[in-house]
Amino acid sequence: MTDKDKRNVKTTIYADYDRVMKEWAGSRSSNHPCGQGANLQYTPHVNQWGSSPWGDNDGQPGASGSTESPFDAPEVRQEAPPVFGASPGFPTYPQTQAWGQPPQPGYGYPPQFAPQTPDGPRHRGKVIGIVVSAVVVVLALVIGSVVVWKFSSGGSDADTDTTAGKAEVASAEARPPAEIKLPSLSAAPTTLWSYPPAGDSSSYMSVLGGDSKTVIVKLGDSIIGLDAAGGSQLWQQPWPKSNGDYVYCVVGTSGDTAMCVGDKTAAIVDMLTGTTKSTVSGQSGSSGHSGSGLLAYVDNTNGVTVFDDSGQQLWTKSMTGVVQPLLDQRIIAAKAPTGTKFYDAKTGDDLFSIGIVDDLIATSRGIAVSVRGSSVDVQPDRYPKQRIDFYSFTGKKAWSIPEDAHYRLPHTALLTSYTLPRSVENSTSGVALPIVYSEDNGEIAGVDDATGEIRWSQQVPLVPHTLPSLSGIGDLCIVAIPTAEPGAGAPRVRVRKCTDATGALVADAQGGSGPGLVAVNGDQTVIGGLGSDATTAYDAATGQQLWQLGRDAGTFTLVGDALYSASLGRVSRVS
Repeated sequence: MTDKDKRNVKTTIYADYDRVMKEWAGSRSSNHPCGQGANLQYTPHVNQWGSSPWGDNDGQPGASGSTESPFDAPEVRQEAPPVFGASPGFPTYPQTQAWGQPPQPGYGYPPQFAPQTPDGPRHRGKVIGIVVSAVVVVLALVIGSVVVWKFSSGGSDADTDTTAGKAEVASAEARPPAEIKLPSLSAAPTTLWSYPPAGDSSSYMSVLGGDSKTVIVKLGDSIIGLDAAGGSQLWQQPWPKSNGDYVYCVVGTSGDTAMCVGDKTAAIVDMLTGTTKSTVSGQSGSSGHSGSGLLAYVDNTNGVTVFDDSGQQLWTKSMTGVVQPLLDQRIIAAKAPTGTKFYDAKTGDDLFSIGIVDDLIATSRGIAVSVRGSSVDVQPDRYPKQRIDFYSFTGKKAWSIPEDAHYRLPHTALLTSYTLPRSVENSTSGVALPIVYSEDNGEIAGVDDATGEIRWSQQVPLVPHTLPSLSGIGDLCIVAIPTAEPGAGAPRVRVRKCTDATGALVADAQGGSGPGLVAVNGDQTVIGGLGSDATTAYDAATGQQLWQLGRDAGTFTLVGDALYSASLGRVSRVS
């Protein structure tokens, strides 16, 4: 609310107060109940939520004996400011009734509780109380409206000076997503080696993760380290059934230590020997991440535990909301319903806080967030408008894309379609550049994270009231675009360098609703994964199908710079 608006509010309140008081003063010149004061006959005003603030005995909040009061502090609501009458924040009072007419029930009151006509001095006393209470309540409503508006807008002023933020973003050390070596995927893969070399095992084998030197697989109640070049066994260690059957491993930056995550337990594993250095427990759905010489275990119930690259625990801390570890950017975000906090990934120290955001994603220069607009797009086939803000890693705002530009930030957390294996996805964070989308323009667009200017755009079919998603791997941006409402068909995916304005949208040939990415490199996109009937490669530029393998070829997983196939009793490296 501007200073001018505040002055207008005060002027209106004082004018109404003076008018009523003058009428009341005039009524004192006559002792007859039909004198001038009779025009002040009062019909109660009922507030926005249906209660009477004047304490009438109607059984509603504010009535005699109620614990609520018109003098209580306004409740902060996560919604737009209430609108009363023609102007936001100002009540519209009903017309007074003429003297001698039968009493009319106030709006919102049953007839048996219609206010009775007061007379004489009691009437004048009640008028004074009403006027004073009205002033207080109107002020409370105005202040409350401002509080609610500020709260719902994410607590971030679009007019904030961005000079310092732009300077910091331009000069600070870059924190890009980790580089990942990716294999050529232009031709159908052929087998280089298989394990066990003597023949198939009687148990199902799965690939858990690893790097370009060591691949970790699971066989029964053991985890095994294999040499990535030749397939020889390096070590074998027990994996207790209590740790969980669905396991993946992320490897630290140095390659010396891995974090293998089960259902409710994570083990810090020595990559040379396979021995367990330590364990950490959490709830089902916990996750492991690596980046910038750190390993993080995220339990959205109990908090975050961070280890260094050698497996030494550095800190643990409880956090509220959806936690997004952005380890390549050395920061951890916690997105809660009441606000968003950022922490130093190495120390756990608080860095800065902002208001409520819809989504966020990091780049090498800072953090892009989407803030729910102060005005809501009420069209039934649209989500509310967003303002996109960009902050430096110390919390200084550098630029904004206003909501009137009609761009939105794609969904960036808890993705359900076209995700890479968690061993790959959780080994990198952020994107090289943020990508936004506009339903009005029918496009996706790349944003310069130094200035907020649109660098490129590409026309794509966007179905109203669906949420595209955005994730990254190295310098590649993965944009998934739904085709219709959930369950109506497979989404499509575009995987290209974040700076590239071209690229085809491809879809799972099997038509599943939650397809996975097997491998990507910017030139080819391979779709399939566990449960798919086939693994299919597409040209990322044209969308043309390059090759396809059936289910009998196994389930393919990207580890380091190679593809591995797992099937009943065998793991193979393929090229």
